[in-house]
Amino acid sequence: MPGRNVKKWLEALGYAGNSVSLHTNDAAICADHPYASELHDLLSPTGEIRASAVFDVEGLPTVCFLGAAQRSGDHSLIEALRQKIWNQNLISIVLIVDDESLSAVPVQKLRPGRSQSIAPDAPMPLSSARPDGPYSILDIQSGDVQQRHPDWFKPEERVDHYLLRNLGEAVARLEKRNFSRAVAQYVMGQVLFISYLEHREIVSASYQQRRKVRPLPQLIHDRDRQGVLRLLKQLKKDFNGDFLEPEDAAETPWSLLDEDGFETLDSFLSRVDLAANQTSMWNYDFRFIPVELISGIYESFLGDQQRQLGAYYTPRNLANLVIEQAFTDSKDILAETIYDGACGSGILLTTAFRRMLGVAERRKGSQLMLRERSELLCERIFGSDVSEAACRITAFSLYLSLLERLQPADIVELQESENVTLPRLLGRNLQAGERDGDFFSPKNSFAAKPRFSIFLSNPPWKEPKRDESLPSDRWAQEAGILRTRRQLAGDFAYRALESVQDGGRLCLILPVSLFLAPTSSEFVRGWLLRARPERIINFGDLRELLFTHASHACVVILARPRRGEELDHIPVDEVFDYFSPKADLSLALGRITLHSGERHTVQTQAVWTDNRRLVTLTWGGPYDLALWAQLRLRGTFREFFQGEKARWVRRKGFHRHDASVQRPASSAPLRKALFIPASALHSDVPVLDRSLFTPFPQEIKTVAKLGAELVSVFQGPRIVFPDGPSPELTVRATFTATPASFMSSVGVISGPAADEDLLRFATVYLRSNLVRYFLVMNAYQVLSERHRVSLRDVEGFPFFSPERHNDPQRARQIVKEVANVTRKLEVLSTIEQPHAYDAAHPQLQELLYGYFGLDAGQRALVQETVDELLPSVQPRGFVSINTSLQSPPTKRMVERYSASVQTELEQWRDQMGGDGKLQVQVTAASELRRTGFGVVKFAVHAHGKMAHERNARPTVELNDRAVLALVEMLKKKSLLPTAVTENLYFAADVVIRVDQCLYLIKPLVRRYWLRRTALRDAQRVVDSVHSAASRLAEGA
Repeated sequence: MPGRNVKKWLEALGYAGNSVSLHTNDAAICADHPYASELHDLLSPTGEIRASAVFDVEGLPTVCFLGAAQRSGDHSLIEALRQKIWNQNLISIVLIVDDESLSAVPVQKLRPGRSQSIAPDAPMPLSSARPDGPYSILDIQSGDVQQRHPDWFKPEERVDHYLLRNLGEAVARLEKRNFSRAVAQYVMGQVLFISYLEHREIVSASYQQRRKVRPLPQLIHDRDRQGVLRLLKQLKKDFNGDFLEPEDAAETPWSLLDEDGFETLDSFLSRVDLAANQTSMWNYDFRFIPVELISGIYESFLGDQQRQLGAYYTPRNLANLVIEQAFTDSKDILAETIYDGACGSGILLTTAFRRMLGVAERRKGSQLMLRERSELLCERIFGSDVSEAACRITAFSLYLSLLERLQPADIVELQESENVTLPRLLGRNLQAGERDGDFFSPKNSFAAKPRFSIFLSNPPWKEPKRDESLPSDRWAQEAGILRTRRQLAGDFAYRALESVQDGGRLCLILPVSLFLAPTSSEFVRGWLLRARPERIINFGDLRELLFTHASHACVVILARPRRGEELDHIPVDEVFDYFSPKADLSLALGRITLHSGERHTVQTQAVWTDNRRLVTLTWGGPYDLALWAQLRLRGTFREFFQGEKARWVRRKGFHRHDASVQRPASSAPLRKALFIPASALHSDVPVLDRSLFTPFPQEIKTVAKLGAELVSVFQGPRIVFPDGPSPELTVRATFTATPASFMSSVGVISGPAADEDLLRFATVYLRSNLVRYFLVMNAYQVLSERHRVSLRDVEGFPFFSPERHNDPQRARQIVKEVANVTRKLEVLSTIEQPHAYDAAHPQLQELLYGYFGLDAGQRALVQETVDELLPSVQPRGFVSINTSLQSPPTKRMVERYSASVQTELEQWRDQMGGDGKLQVQVTAASELRRTGFGVVKFAVHAHGKMAHERNARPTVELNDRAVLALVEMLKKKSLLPTAVTENLYFAADVVIRVDQCLYLIKPLVRRYWLRRTALRDAQRVVDSVHSAASRLAEGA
């Protein structure tokens, strides 16, 4: 059991009351915990780590407590323990405690050249420990510790990154020794598998002595080729297993391995960083490296083939989330039959199988024997892949799961009995190759019949070339489905519906473009008529944080097939959950957090009608949808470009080359005028200074085409802007009337001379906060792909002429005022222009708000989006996560929140004919820090007849004791749900009712105290009250 010194620290730091998340060495580990095996290795009193306690955050083991025994050891002991824990790829921080002090050390060991060392903090005395202080439960849950020690949480220093890098380098070196890539991959796979068997002592010293074989590292170090072949042959005989078979029985790769090849393998097994040629790494220890992590070798192995097939390694945290979703609402996990039609590395199947093993062992009350494990695997887990190498890796991963923590009797039986071997998987549970493994092959026996209860997959994300024909094309044509860009993942989503039973579930990782891109509307409409979505999780904001090399973001979708009368029919009342998790500090700890505050309930029919609703709900809410609809009522830019009343031209400049044009046009007509290089459009002002023009480039003798319309946009009043990446999320629109040409990298909106003022006005508008707000709420590319603003994005933005304004005279006056500001800028020097524009900017914003009719609340919402949300959209890597949105709120923000939520609730009360005087009271920690909390109380009081008595002023009190007292009161009344009691930091979306009051507990993080959050909280309070009333009425 944890020693007294550890218990004191657990209490002092706030961990002791968290029974679900705190695991100690004197308590049984829940067998179906996602990381039950790893927790056993950490906490076992007879193990090699012997931790006293482990704390997990949302199921992910994060903090490891070591007691006095380890603290009294020397530095080398601590290093050895860190190495073992590092190999698990889970724990982030080790806390070493004794009676009087605590020392915190990271698990990671940085490579030379990146940092000289990872220095621990100075020891902390017990008297300084507090539940919201350093290394406390709140410090970990909030991610504050990552802000203090960013070097402790570098993803590239985790064991999975090391292993994948080193495997990739080893495969590359073997390729240079005249091995094909497939053979090099196969050799490294065998090295990993045998290392696992030896490290786990399934192939023990006694086994090696009885079988007269030597350990693989010795054989490789001694260049004993025949010894390696003898070992492989013996292992094949004793263990069977698809991964131990040579690719070509006539000539094994090992017989062709030369001296340099053996040197590569020797270095790989001898903690050498192959890329740096330095002996600086901790040893890989396969006693602790998780099975799912080993299956991640797929990413390193496939290389160019990965890009060709559109396949990507599924990160372990994402795989766990997918399995959690797939098993949601399962009546009996052990009765599920699971199929992955593009199994790849097998990480999804392996994760699912390990979860099923945990459930089976919990029911039995003891570990399963090898025969029982094999039966469960062969009856419940199935996969296929066009790549035979991928299926071998899947078999390898599943074998490791079978062998994990085997009882000694099982190991002996496996070694000695001819009747006990690893089950044959290839050709049975796993189908490989173009004929049997391709998901769209008519010979794929798994895909053709609805026999499975769960379909899991991260299918290839591939859009084939125009002249490339795939089996999916033939299948799609026969099935008559609506497709998007021939996206293979979309075809998978369709055919997966045919592979599951009635009532079965699909859980797919798909490119976000399939559901959010404007060009995917046909796919969405067709697929929703065949599938009923239950949950869509949009990971667009985590694009550069989840997949290391993928250029596109993903969604995870949970759905069921529509069958019979349900087919081709979407009920009006059908809804699904839509989550859009944001990048936050929890990712640095390796966890993916689904805050309930990022959930929307979405009507399926609404998305069937317009999938852009999902784009808006990524960062916005119902109020943003309403504002967008309101502003578009009078018109959009598209009406200026298209239709009978079109008056402007929207297009790009000239193309210098076009392979489809046989006779290019002479550039002579353009040489007489100036030229606008794209680089000239990066200025911060809405007018183009003449000094930025250049003569027409002499090297451009011809252009692809030069029609009349193209020539016309090179003169007269027009807006030009670069059609490309915009890191600051601004449309870099610039007005000019100077005759000048430009290339196709520049977009243009051109109009007649009579519209010059309106074009100037439109230029300022395109640079405005209002348009930046539209980009955050409606531009798919900005939210899910690159920070790119295109002409097509602009088309749908609200815009109308003064004639369509409800006050045309005032509208014309605003247009004139804005246009005159741009004229004043034109006469200034390039040095003076930015300062003058910055000074005029507030006035211009107000004029634009007035033109489009935004009230004070809407203006505040727009400004808040630009100031708070926009800088946090799609962070570029882990170093960019810590934006202002993650910081503590100011007292002014809390006051503004309380006023906004009270005003909104009063409007709800008045519109719905409610009674009572509302008052919002916020009690927050005295120091507004991330580890603190605020409790929002909504009270309803009796009121008098006078209207002013119906309203009260909201209050804000900063008082630590008052906050703790309120939380304790709610706990004692058992009003906090278990999950909230365990982890208050994730309680931001729970509404708690006590008598005539409602409570919200909110972390002191800026994102939870915005105006838009106030609107959402008010809506949730109203929904909570109505829901309670409905339940009461039903009960009555």
